[in-house]
Amino acid sequence: MDKMTPELIKIIEAQLGRTPRGMIGVASMSPEGIPQVLKCLPIVEGKPFPTLYWLSCPRIHKIIAQIEAQQFIKTLENEIIPNNQQLQIDLLKAHKKYQWERLSLWDESLSVREDDFAKYLKVIADTGVGGLSDLLRVRCLHMHYAHHLADYNPVGALIEKEFSSLFA
Repeated sequence: MDKMTPELIKIIEAQLGRTPRGMIGVASMSPEGIPQVLKCLPIVEGKPFPTLYWLSCPRIHKIIAQIEAQQFIKTLENEIIPNNQQLQIDLLKAHKKYQWERLSLWDESLSVREDDFAKYLKVIADTGVGGLSDLLRVRCLHMHYAHHLADYNPVGALIEKEFSSLFA
């Protein structure tokens, strides 16, 4: 992860249009040194945060929104994932690694009310990319692609392959 500097924080704030919440660093930078993906805490403002990796790059965000508008999530869930056992296995592995990574960031200092501690810990332990509980579903391509840029996600890799011309 890249060291946070005041200049980097200003770029991120400009990308998001606000101060980032729960950010602990930049997980992916473009070749030009522009933040693409932020790494976030599993608990933000006392509640589970939906994603470990947050896509901050407006250009990539717009491309992924175009892909979502083409109903690619439906295509993934109805055609591609059900008919590709290796993709299913790879997706489950990616979710499990993601869960482990979120759990490794769990810390007593995350300010969780005692009443919510067990419930939130279960949420962090049992949900995958984007807070999904059904690990063969796809709710948001932005989160899968952010995970792919930061680490590896087979849905993100498939997006990159299928829509390579949009990223050029």
